[in-house]
Amino acid sequence: MLHETKKILDSAIASVEMEGYKLTEEDKKLCYDYVNDTITKNQIHQNSSRKMCCIMSYSLEPLQDDCYEGTTVLINKFGIKDDAKLDMVERDITSALIAKAYIEIPFEDVDFDFYKNLHYYVFSDIYEWAGKIRNVDMSKKGTRFCPPEKIETSGRAIFEYLSKKSYFTALAD
Repeated sequence: MLHETKKILDSAIASVEMEGYKLTEEDKKLCYDYVNDTITKNQIHQNSSRKMCCIMSYSLEPLQDDCYEGTTVLINKFGIKDDAKLDMVERDITSALIAKAYIEIPFEDVDFDFYKNLHYYVFSDIYEWAGKIRNVDMSKKGTRFCPPEKIETSGRAIFEYLSKKSYFTALAD
């Protein structure tokens, strides 16, 4: 594995694990294979469908329009109505796409619109609403996400602050 690709994959894996997911060596290999174009996203999904384990899920009200009726499972392009299975598919697909984003997307002019486009890139294979501002309250692993009515204002303010601070690029390594 090339040194630069390994650094990219390590960053992507760290990002996914910060969300509370733990990638197996098999998951990491899938990311590497996807980044190197030796497998497709469909192959990642097929692999996820074969594995099942207990993974944390989002916390939503079961009556939300964005969930399947009577569940807290987000409506998704695969029609998966099981929390654990959707979490597995989301983890596998997004970890590979995050790794590929590091390679394919120039991280320039990073602002809230860039962030929404990145969200679309990472989640659009799973959710119709990827890249759009969320309209439901969510939490994950006991952490409440920003309320939907504050996302736009908060997101723009955060990226404006980061820009003024040069995205903390002056910090020592």
